[in-house]
Amino acid sequence: MITSDAGGQLGVLDIVHDGVHTLMLSGELDIASFGRLETATRQLTANGARSITLDLRELEFMDLAGLRAILEVHERFEEGGYELRLIPGPWQIQSLFERTGLLKVLPFSSAD
Repeated sequence: MITSDAGGQLGVLDIVHDGVHTLMLSGELDIASFGRLETATRQLTANGARSITLDLRELEFMDLAGLRAILEVHERFEEGGYELRLIPGPWQIQSLFERTGLLKVLPFSSAD
């Protein structure tokens, strides 16, 4: 299990169900915390995970550095043959994807 929470920073909780890892992100994904997402996804793929879902529903804030972190994970997964899925976050998070035209580029799907 990967967990991290530093009050107002990025919390990462790894939930595994049927071999699929869901990283529940909470708090803030920004320039100060984007490395935690990179570290968590690299650790999971190094340990054999082939499919990861990023659950954005608990994010409170994301800036362009956080958006870039998600794009980098997406690009790395495409190159490595991994499956990535994103569960949409609150409107303030989703509006960033919408304003940048990335809603149609990234693999968003509904929560199960």
